[in-house]
Parts: sequence; C-alpha cells; structure tokens
Amino acid sequence: MTRIDTTAGAAPRSGTQGRPAAGPGGIRRDPQASRRDRVLALLGHEMRNPLAALTTGVQVLRELERRPEGREGQRRDVLDMMEHQLGLLQRFVDDLQDASYLRRAGGTLRRERVRVADVVQQALESTRTLFLDNRQTVEISLPADLAVEGDLQRLVQAVSNLLSNAARYTPPGGTVTIAARAEGDELTLAVRDNGRGIAADHLEIIFEPFLQLEEGQGIEHGLGLGLALVRQIASLHGGRVEAASAGPGRGATFTLALPLCRPAEPQHPAAARAGPDSDPGAPTSG
Repeated sequence: MTRIDTTAGAAPRSGTQGRPAAGPGGIRRDPQASRRDRVLALLGHEMRNPLAALTTGVQVLRELERRPEGREGQRRDVLDMMEHQLGLLQRFVDDLQDASYLRRAGGTLRRERVRVADVVQQALESTRTLFLDNRQTVEISLPADLAVEGDLQRLVQAVSNLLSNAARYTPPGGTVTIAARAEGDELTLAVRDNGRGIAADHLEIIFEPFLQLEEGQGIEHGLGLGLALVRQIASLHGGRVEAASAGPGRGATFTLALPLCRPAEPQHPAAARAGPDSDPGAPTSG
C-alpha cells in the first residue's frame, strides 16, 4: 500500500507566541527550513549521478588517449554517454531557472496571437529524439485555424513537457496522440498515451513540484518540475491543465485548456473603400 506524506504542506504547530513548537530537547524546527533542506538534498542527489558519470567518462577518455589503437568505437560510446548526461544536467538547470523566473515574474508574458499548430510543431521538434529512441508513434489531429493569445516560448515549453512526460511513461513501440479542438470559448489540447497510467488518488499529486510517479504507482521525491511548470504556465495564460486516466496500465491523458483567440472579424467592404477624405454620409454603390 502506498503511503503519501501529507504533512509537508500542513500548518506548523505553534508555541505560545506563534512560533513553531519545540521539538525534542527544546529545539524549535522551522518547517520552511525543513522543506528547503529536503529540496537541496534532492538537488544534490539528482545532480550527483550525471556528474559521477561525467567524471568516469573523463577518466576513460584519458586512458583511451594513452592507448588509442583500435578504440575509436569505445571513445564514441563514451562521448555519447557524456553528451546524454550533460543534457540531463542542462534540463535540470533549465527547469530550475524557469520555475524561479515564472514565480518571480508574477505573470510577465510576451503575448501575441499564436497558432496552436506552430506550438505543437516546435514542441515536437524539441522532443523528436525521445520518440525516435523509444520507437514510439505520434499521431496528430490539429485544426489549422486554432489560435490563442499567449507567449509562444512558454506555450512551446508547456507542450514539450507534456510530450516528454508521455514519452517517458509510454513503453517502447507505444503511441502518443496530440489532438486540439475548440470547446466554447476554450482551446483544449490533449496529449494521450497508452502507457503506464495513473492511479486515481495521484491525478492531482503529480502536478506538485519535486514529486514523481514511480513504476509501481508510488510517489518518489525527485526533480519533478515538468508538470508543475505546465500548470504554472497554464495559470499565467488564464487556463488550466488536467490529468485523466482509467488506472494503472491503461494510459493517461493530459489536457491543456486555454482561452481561445477568435479570428478577427472581416472589415466591411464599404469601410474598406472609405478614404480619409470620403464623406461618411455619402451613398455607396451596392
């Protein structure tokens, strides 16, 4: 049975003057400091493995440099491994910077009319390698004229995170579907996979930062910032993101909902013909 710690967000017990209650030995513990320490420990843990692999790679390359004969293939393998580990570190740093920026910026976006097809195309370009490596099929259903008013870069980031999440939790040879449509005044973009699925009591938890879903449907602590960033970006655009799943082993659907940007109404022909010197009261030919 999975046990989820629900005390992290609970209000601290207070002493007589609103201070945190004293623990054993009379030591007062600050819950914010405890959370900060846990996050720092997670960062150290998540970054230690890539750094250790890179250190090993450097040592192997130095050894190969002393004995280069017939080892070009091994050298390429080591460089590929190091490139992969550097990519992991880069994503860690990018996610941390983005989370900090979005929190500090307080909703600063570069708003413009953005075609959803352009967002999906750029997001696919940034995640294409994941799907190729896993031999996964991506199916797309996008009306060409759908658009929203928003920040192109941030929307691409949100959809990229949803696609990366789908690729991660879908087995090799699986299928990921991207579908967008207008529903009233909203645009909904759904990323659906036929992968691991999500237990009902985890559908909200997965959007919390620094939490990730284990293969056995447990919750583990880690740099789970991708879905948290999606929720933050959606909120800044006046939208939301939701997760749905029929249960473990039955796939999942993540739906990003944003206010729809309606097409500009066509200008009336008479108004289009009127020049600066025209008489607005003059009759026009039909």
